[in-house]
Amino acid sequence: MTNGRPSILSAVLPAMLVALVGVLVLAIAPDIIRSIRHQDTVSEVQSAGLRLTAAAQSADETAAPGGILTEISRATRDLANFVRPSVVHVTGVNVTTRQGRWSRQRYPMGVSTGSGWLWDDAGHVVTNFHVVEGVDELEVELYDGEIRSATVVGTDPTTDIAVLKIDSGRLIPATRRSLDQILEQGELCFAFGSPFDLRFSMSSGIISGLGRDMYIQAFGNNFIQVDAAINPGNSGGPLTDAMGRVIGMNT
Repeated sequence: MTNGRPSILSAVLPAMLVALVGVLVLAIAPDIIRSIRHQDTVSEVQSAGLRLTAAAQSADETAAPGGILTEISRATRDLANFVRPSVVHVTGVNVTTRQGRWSRQRYPMGVSTGSGWLWDDAGHVVTNFHVVEGVDELEVELYDGEIRSATVVGTDPTTDIAVLKIDSGRLIPATRRSLDQILEQGELCFAFGSPFDLRFSMSSGIISGLGRDMYIQAFGNNFIQVDAAINPGNSGGPLTDAMGRVIGMNT
């Protein structure tokens, strides 16, 4: 016999169903979001793949397999092979002498490293002045691992430039870009050197700006701003254009 009032169960059941649905939605929502993001990523990958394929197919029929991207990669490798023999690693050592029992002994007290590049086949090397400043002995390592003693033959602290001299013979000097070929913002550029002592490294970028002021020891306002990676140890190494011709020096 009923008294006409809804039972407790019938009153509570709708609320329980709503709560259960809410819990299920909360439980599956992350999976739904991840699925949507995954599909978006798949679409992006497919679109990128189509664009890469189209770029390769649009290359000249005489190009190597892989099209224009392979040609760009080959050109970059050629540029590295073209520039690397003219790049050197510079090591400076501070030496102290102490009187031993029988003779005076020489001891290294500190080492500084940097980069440089061969100006000519007579053995002149260009680097930054701060790389060689105050050192007692200098060594230059060539691209093939040969190490030669170096002496400082000229410096200009104002522009942070130093010229070293090593023995001539079996040297491949850098190719320099003609001064009448004006640099322009946006040009490709490549930095060579020994960042963090990782010798004969290469990085790439573009010319971000020209005629920049640095306000360091009155260096002047003829700095080339680039976005190629340049780190301690790159100092003195060559900055080249897309043809491997030196257009400046990293500092």
